Amino acid sequence: MKNTKDIKDEIAGHIKEIMNLLEIKETANNIDTPKRIAKMYFDEIFKERNLETEDLGPRITLFPAENNNPVSVKVPFYSICEHHWLPFMGTFSITYIPDKTIIGLSKIPRIIKFFSQRPQVQERLTDDVGKYLVKCLKPKKLSIKVSAEHTCVTMRGAESPCETVTVFNYVEGRE
Repeated sequence: MKNTKDIKDEIAGHIKEIMNLLEIKETANNIDTPKRIAKMYFDEIFKERNLETEDLGPRITLFPAENNNPVSVKVPFYSICEHHWLPFMGTFSITYIPDKTIIGLSKIPRIIKFFSQRPQVQERLTDDVGKYLVKCLKPKKLSIKVSAEHTCVTMRGAESPCETVTVFNYVEGRE
Protein backbone atom coordinates (compact mmCIF):
# COMPACT_ATOMS: atom_id res chain seq x y z
CA MET A 1 0.00 0.00 0.00
CA LYS A 2 1.34 3.43 -0.96
CA ASN A 3 1.82 6.07 1.69
CA THR A 4 0.11 9.47 1.54
CA LYS A 5 3.17 11.34 0.26
CA ASP A 6 3.70 8.84 -2.58
CA ILE A 7 0.04 9.09 -3.61
CA LYS A 8 0.13 12.90 -3.63
CA ASP A 9 3.42 12.87 -5.59
CA GLU A 10 1.88 10.50 -8.15
CA ILE A 11 -1.23 12.69 -8.52
CA ALA A 12 1.00 15.78 -8.91
CA GLY A 13 3.01 13.99 -11.60
CA HIS A 14 -0.15 13.25 -13.57
CA ILE A 15 -1.35 16.85 -13.25
CA LYS A 16 2.04 18.08 -14.48
CA GLU A 17 1.74 15.68 -17.43
CA ILE A 18 -1.74 17.03 -18.24
CA MET A 19 -0.40 20.59 -18.10
CA ASN A 20 2.37 19.57 -20.51
CA LEU A 21 -0.08 17.86 -22.89
CA LEU A 22 -2.21 21.02 -22.89
CA GLU A 23 0.95 23.04 -23.58
CA ILE A 24 0.47 25.17 -20.49
CA LYS A 25 3.78 26.89 -19.99
CA GLU A 26 5.39 26.59 -16.59
CA THR A 27 5.59 29.95 -14.82
CA ALA A 28 6.54 31.17 -11.36
CA ASN A 29 2.82 31.26 -10.56
CA ASN A 30 1.96 27.69 -11.62
CA ILE A 31 5.15 25.74 -10.93
CA ASP A 32 3.63 24.32 -7.72
CA THR A 33 0.11 23.92 -9.16
CA PRO A 34 0.41 20.12 -9.56
CA LYS A 35 1.32 19.78 -5.85
CA ARG A 36 -1.48 22.14 -4.81
CA ILE A 37 -4.03 20.21 -6.88
CA ALA A 38 -2.84 16.87 -5.48
CA LYS A 39 -3.13 18.18 -1.90
CA MET A 40 -6.55 19.69 -2.64
CA TYR A 41 -7.93 16.43 -4.09
CA PHE A 42 -6.39 14.14 -1.46
CA ASP A 43 -6.74 16.21 1.75
CA GLU A 44 -9.72 18.45 1.08
CA ILE A 45 -12.23 17.94 -1.73
CA PHE A 46 -12.22 14.12 -1.63
CA LYS A 47 -11.30 13.76 2.05
CA GLU A 48 -14.23 11.48 2.98
CA ARG A 49 -14.10 9.54 -0.31
CA ASN A 50 -13.70 6.05 1.13
CA LEU A 51 -15.34 6.34 4.53
CA GLU A 52 -18.52 4.49 5.39
CA THR A 53 -21.44 5.92 7.36
CA GLU A 54 -20.22 3.97 10.41
CA ASP A 55 -17.24 6.37 10.44
CA LEU A 56 -19.66 9.29 10.72
CA GLY A 57 -21.66 7.84 13.63
CA PRO A 58 -19.35 8.86 16.50
CA ARG A 59 -19.46 12.50 15.25
CA ILE A 60 -23.26 12.71 15.55
CA THR A 61 -25.01 13.81 18.75
CA LEU A 62 -28.72 13.24 19.34
CA PHE A 63 -30.83 14.72 22.12
CA PRO A 64 -34.28 13.84 23.47
CA ALA A 65 -37.06 15.70 21.68
CA GLU A 66 -39.11 17.81 24.07
CA ASN A 67 -41.88 18.33 21.51
CA ASN A 68 -42.75 17.58 17.91
CA ASN A 69 -42.23 21.08 16.52
CA PRO A 70 -40.73 21.10 13.02
CA VAL A 71 -37.02 21.84 12.75
CA SER A 72 -35.72 23.61 9.62
CA VAL A 73 -32.10 24.09 8.64
CA LYS A 74 -30.58 25.67 5.54
CA VAL A 75 -26.99 24.65 4.76
CA PRO A 76 -24.76 25.76 1.87
CA PHE A 77 -22.61 23.02 0.33
CA TYR A 78 -20.30 22.17 -2.53
CA SER A 79 -19.38 18.88 -4.12
CA ILE A 80 -17.77 17.54 -7.30
CA CYS A 81 -19.67 16.15 -10.28
CA GLU A 82 -18.51 12.60 -10.99
CA HIS A 83 -18.99 13.10 -14.73
CA HIS A 84 -16.62 16.04 -15.27
CA TRP A 85 -14.93 16.60 -11.89
CA LEU A 86 -16.18 20.17 -11.79
CA PRO A 87 -17.85 21.65 -8.72
CA PHE A 88 -21.52 21.99 -8.06
CA MET A 89 -22.72 24.08 -5.17
CA GLY A 90 -25.91 25.25 -3.60
CA THR A 91 -28.12 24.83 -0.57
CA PHE A 92 -29.69 21.99 1.38
CA SER A 93 -33.04 22.99 2.88
CA ILE A 94 -33.95 20.38 5.47
CA THR A 95 -37.11 20.22 7.56
CA TYR A 96 -38.02 17.39 9.90
CA ILE A 97 -40.64 16.65 12.51
CA PRO A 98 -38.93 14.82 15.35
CA ASP A 99 -40.34 11.79 17.06
CA LYS A 100 -38.13 10.94 20.04
CA THR A 101 -34.86 12.65 19.13
CA ILE A 102 -33.44 15.85 17.66
CA ILE A 103 -29.96 16.31 16.26
CA GLY A 104 -27.37 18.86 17.32
CA LEU A 105 -27.67 21.69 14.78
CA SER A 106 -23.97 21.63 13.87
CA LYS A 107 -24.28 17.95 13.00
CA ILE A 108 -26.46 18.49 9.94
CA PRO A 109 -23.75 20.52 8.12
CA ARG A 110 -21.25 17.86 9.23
CA ILE A 111 -23.38 15.11 7.66
CA ILE A 112 -23.76 17.10 4.43
CA LYS A 113 -20.00 17.74 4.29
CA PHE A 114 -19.29 14.05 4.91
CA PHE A 115 -21.39 12.95 1.93
CA SER A 116 -20.23 15.88 -0.25
CA GLN A 117 -16.54 14.97 -0.19
CA ARG A 118 -16.54 12.46 -3.03
CA PRO A 119 -17.28 12.62 -6.76
CA GLN A 120 -21.00 12.07 -7.31
CA VAL A 121 -24.29 13.22 -8.79
CA GLN A 122 -26.66 15.55 -6.94
CA GLU A 123 -29.43 12.96 -6.93
CA ARG A 124 -27.28 10.50 -4.96
CA LEU A 125 -26.05 13.19 -2.57
CA THR A 126 -29.65 14.17 -1.76
CA ASP A 127 -30.63 10.52 -1.26
CA ASP A 128 -27.56 9.66 0.87
CA VAL A 129 -28.12 12.58 3.25
CA GLY A 130 -31.86 11.84 3.45
CA LYS A 131 -31.42 8.13 4.16
CA TYR A 132 -28.75 8.82 6.78
CA LEU A 133 -30.92 11.38 8.60
CA VAL A 134 -33.87 8.95 8.58
CA LYS A 135 -31.63 6.19 9.95
CA CYS A 136 -30.22 8.22 12.84
CA LEU A 137 -33.18 10.50 13.68
CA LYS A 138 -36.14 8.20 12.96
CA PRO A 139 -38.28 11.33 12.42
CA LYS A 140 -42.02 11.47 11.87
CA LYS A 141 -41.38 13.39 8.64
CA LEU A 142 -38.32 14.58 6.78
CA SER A 143 -38.16 16.75 3.70
CA ILE A 144 -34.99 17.78 1.87
CA LYS A 145 -34.75 20.14 -1.07
CA VAL A 146 -31.34 20.60 -2.67
CA SER A 147 -30.84 23.49 -5.10
CA ALA A 148 -27.51 23.69 -6.90
CA GLU A 149 -25.65 25.20 -9.81
CA HIS A 150 -23.40 22.80 -11.68
CA THR A 151 -20.32 24.40 -13.19
CA CYS A 152 -20.14 21.51 -15.67
CA VAL A 153 -23.29 23.02 -17.23
CA THR A 154 -22.27 26.65 -16.73
CA MET A 155 -18.67 26.35 -18.00
CA ARG A 156 -19.00 23.66 -20.68
CA GLY A 157 -21.64 21.87 -22.70
CA ALA A 158 -24.69 24.15 -22.59
CA GLU A 159 -22.55 26.99 -21.17
CA SER A 160 -25.59 28.33 -19.40
CA PRO A 161 -26.23 28.66 -15.68
CA CYS A 162 -29.24 26.76 -14.43
CA GLU A 163 -30.53 25.60 -11.10
CA THR A 164 -30.97 21.88 -10.49
CA VAL A 165 -33.38 20.85 -7.73
CA THR A 166 -33.57 17.42 -6.14
CA VAL A 167 -35.97 16.37 -3.38
CA PHE A 168 -36.07 13.66 -0.73
CA ASN A 169 -39.26 13.08 1.28
CA TYR A 170 -39.86 10.63 4.11
CA VAL A 171 -43.03 10.05 6.13
CA GLU A 172 -42.94 7.60 9.04
CA GLY A 173 -44.66 4.34 8.16
CA ARG A 174 -44.48 4.93 4.37
CA GLU A 175 -41.40 3.34 2.87
